[in-house]
Amino acid sequence: MRRLWHVLAVVTLAACSEKKETISINGVYTMRSQAFKGAGIDTTATYNKLLKIYTGSFMMFAAVGPANASGSFGVGTYTINGNTLFENTIYSASDTMQRDVAFADTAQLIKGPETLTLAGNVIIDKGTVQVTEIYEPVTAGNPSPIDGIWKQASAYTIKGRDTIHWNDVQYKAFYKGSFAYGEYIAGFAKSTYVSYGTFTLQAETLTETIREANTPSTVSKTVTLKVVMNDADTFIQTIATPDGQEVTVYKRMAK
Repeated sequence: MRRLWHVLAVVTLAACSEKKETISINGVYTMRSQAFKGAGIDTTATYNKLLKIYTGSFMMFAAVGPANASGSFGVGTYTINGNTLFENTIYSASDTMQRDVAFADTAQLIKGPETLTLAGNVIIDKGTVQVTEIYEPVTAGNPSPIDGIWKQASAYTIKGRDTIHWNDVQYKAFYKGSFAYGEYIAGFAKSTYVSYGTFTLQAETLTETIREANTPSTVSKTVTLKVVMNDADTFIQTIATPDGQEVTVYKRMAK
């Protein structure tokens, strides 16, 4: 009996010493497809243009609808336990609506060499629908000091002696050569602006090339901005305009 107890103890200790390998999804992904199945629904959508960035413990997505006619974005935190992904979206906006009340999503995570698959359930009035999203990783570029997810602290336009403060909410995400941008404008003309693409940073010159946006005229355009880092967690972005300049102060998101 003592020998059996000794064997069991050794097996238990060995099992406890085994550590689950943590899945890392730090990186940039574009959506390949989004499938819905259940409650009388069985369809797969491939028209959505969506970029998702995971960096540190934060994530951001920017999505553009068909014909670049609509846009949405969301920002939040995430954790991974085994093969389960927990996302907590703290802010999101879509067209004329915004949501600043946090909500959680859970998905089963499968990370392959060429795809990232997220599968979860949503409940509608007719029952439960399984949603399966398949993403492809974007080739990583070089890291930069602005890699991370940022929230607008203030924004204003300078025209001569006049300073006009904006009534909006902005977020930006950067990660190894890719960026995502989301802006919600409040007030009478509520609207959401979204774009994503690639970027380079040389000294104080930030160059963004827009791959997708819900403003079709800006797609494939390159924008040059001045970026000044006040410290590791604050930068000031300045865009020259014909009659002045637009200034935005961003703060790095941190827990």
